[in-house]
Amino acid sequence: MDAPIIFDRVQHVLAPIRVVAVGFSIGSGVAAYLARHRTVAGLTLVTPFDSLEALARDLYWWAPVGLLLRHRMSIIDFVRGSPTPTALIIANQDTIVPARRSAPLRAVVPNLVLDRTIEAGHNDLYDQPIFADALHEALAKIAASHSENRPAEPGPTR
Repeated sequence: MDAPIIFDRVQHVLAPIRVVAVGFSIGSGVAAYLARHRTVAGLTLVTPFDSLEALARDLYWWAPVGLLLRHRMSIIDFVRGSPTPTALIIANQDTIVPARRSAPLRAVVPNLVLDRTIEAGHNDLYDQPIFADALHEALAKIAASHSENRPAEPGPTR
């Protein structure tokens, strides 16, 4: 995947600004892969799946999807045990990425700062005002997790 190469360039230009990787749907695989291979400030996954292969097997049970996929995008493996502050935003009426394909991620992310389920489908999620609120809350919680973990500034010495 090209995400680490692009990230390296962005970091070079923007440093010391910290980057939060955000992935929507299939982009969740790319964002999680990036967070596994680079140090990011946080990770927000919107309508994520545990693995593209598992999702494809659910949707196309009759096809040999294992033979057809070049990238398996095993998000669950990318985020398992990661200390990166992570937010999940899931659409519970999603027929493209059913919530049951997102649910396993909850158990493997040790630094889950937000877990939000929204009454929406895959494509109408973005029209919901509550989605924008959840995205802002995710970024705020990621930022807060860094300020909580930052060592205290040394006081004046006498």
